[in-house]
Amino acid sequence: MERAQKIKEMRTTFGWLTKSKKLPRLDKIAVIATPLVTNRRSMQDVGACFPAVKAAIDGIVDVGVIEDDNPKHLVSLTFNAPEVGKLDGLRLEIQER
Repeated sequence: MERAQKIKEMRTTFGWLTKSKKLPRLDKIAVIATPLVTNRRSMQDVGACFPAVKAAIDGIVDVGVIEDDNPKHLVSLTFNAPEVGKLDGLRLEIQER
């Protein structure tokens, strides 16, 4: 239940973040995910952020940027290695295709 609640919160948060960017409705997109970490000692595996990225994509669908996250609308999903910087988080880049 706790995990489901966190995923729901992430989905809602990413939906609102996407909405704040005022993206138009798009037919097809590609998503590039990059984890952000402040400490090189806690580097995660490249795909470790998949659950958060999935929740983010669901949020993008929820706010109507794409109709669905099926292969007709989400044509690629790329995971970059974590980047070390000033913040912990997740950066998503949405590219129209």
